[in-house]
Amino acid sequence: QLLDEFILPSSRTYVDLMRQKENDFCDIHIQRSMTHSAISRGVDELDKTIPRSETMGPMLSSRSIPVCGTSESAKAAYNLIVALCDSTPLNYRCLVESLLELFYSEVVPTMNIEWEYMPGYSIRSPNSYVGLKNGGATCYMNSVFQQIFMIEPLRNVIINANFTDDISVEEMDYSVSEEQYHVTILKAVQSIFAHLLGSEMQFYSPKFFWKHFRFYGQAVNVREQQDALEFYNALFDSIDEGLKKLGEPTICANLFGGMFADQKICKDCPHRYQREETFTSISVDVRSHNNLLDSLKEYVKGDLLNNDNAYLCEECNKKVTAVKRLCVAKLPPYLTIQLKRFDFDWERDSPQKFNDYFEFPLDLDMMPFTVHGLAQAEGETSKELTHSPVTDSGRGTSERVSPETNDACGATDTSTSEVKLEDNNNTKYCLRGVIVHSGQANGGHYYSFIRSEEDGGRWFKFDDTDVIEWHLNKEEMQNMWFGGEYIAESFDNSNHYQKKRQKRWWNAYLLIYEKNDYLIFRDT
Repeated sequence: QLLDEFILPSSRTYVDLMRQKENDFCDIHIQRSMTHSAISRGVDELDKTIPRSETMGPMLSSRSIPVCGTSESAKAAYNLIVALCDSTPLNYRCLVESLLELFYSEVVPTMNIEWEYMPGYSIRSPNSYVGLKNGGATCYMNSVFQQIFMIEPLRNVIINANFTDDISVEEMDYSVSEEQYHVTILKAVQSIFAHLLGSEMQFYSPKFFWKHFRFYGQAVNVREQQDALEFYNALFDSIDEGLKKLGEPTICANLFGGMFADQKICKDCPHRYQREETFTSISVDVRSHNNLLDSLKEYVKGDLLNNDNAYLCEECNKKVTAVKRLCVAKLPPYLTIQLKRFDFDWERDSPQKFNDYFEFPLDLDMMPFTVHGLAQAEGETSKELTHSPVTDSGRGTSERVSPETNDACGATDTSTSEVKLEDNNNTKYCLRGVIVHSGQANGGHYYSFIRSEEDGGRWFKFDDTDVIEWHLNKEEMQNMWFGGEYIAESFDNSNHYQKKRQKRWWNAYLLIYEKNDYLIFRDT
């Protein structure tokens, strides 16, 4: 018992797992990792299991807990074994038999390992999370994966997805149809989430996802960095399409999908026109304003259509002065906001990054930027809208609509009907996660900051294989997220001490907010 449960639990687990594989036995639950910090809330947490897909592969019902996680504890355990075997032949015989079974039995592959072997993997720190290996330039993937993994409703849906076939991730064919491709990606994501949830290792290498994932139909190059938001959109598409193929409800669109209202408000007559567009993120400018609230106000301000660019009112059959604007008709449970820090300089023919100072709050009220909020601010009576068909033009990153297009295609007269309010009146959010980009426009590094609800609201920094707790305060937020300038202290060539203002090249790129009432709904 001392060897199996305390000193060599991982080896015992491996042998038992290989035997289960030979017997084609599969447990139907993933055991939570015991070193997960949630166990600090009580011993009862140790017995909790997470329902999962039965097609995921075998996992043991008993946990393997590497108690000796440090060199000091390993040395103490070794000294204990020596002391127990020194004067008791029965203990010595028990030790030899256990070592033979664990390391030299038929179920264990023969390995020629030299003394003082240093494994390439290490046990993760207690009260922390599993990291993800960087394949060369896959930090944009890792930062997004960790964000969505920490959203429990999404995580549970993916882990519970059941596949009709029994093909492992390793056996999947790369050259498959588009429908099968999405199922392949979903299964690869399921494997990643299972390891992030149940592994005791410091990190997991998602090499099967790298092998199968495609960007715009092309195989991904793990040494070429891509945009984190583009990956976010492509991943969500594949997850939802994969779930559809399995006959299950979509999850990404339900959690992250909102609705824009593309409005044309006539000033010379009482008519209004509105067309709805779906979105999964909102993109705001960081150059014209230095904070999120002001940038969102600019986002919904709209443009005046007059003179030669006047709007053709279909009801009046004449051109009138009108305001064209884009605002929010429906808010999602999780709101993703992109800070537009990247652009392309056509004169220099090169990409550029804006490291301007831009702050954002921990708590955000989106009411002023909704159809209802704008109507209230303008002193108008809420009226019901007969909405035109929803379009996908707002899919992914949504820019402000240009005033150059003034057609009323698909729009409906709303002068005599009531504005449709949101299904949920709560428009207040709290910050859940931040994806930071560090570096220049043509390269750099992505990493994530995430607030863990499972750990009492503590913040963690996920930087590929390294996951550490991060203590949130105003100074840290300004230094790690907001960009702008800071005072750098250094010595010049003459060894004279100097202070110089420098730009922070690391700053927030994607923000993920969680709706407050959704937290209550989720917990109940």
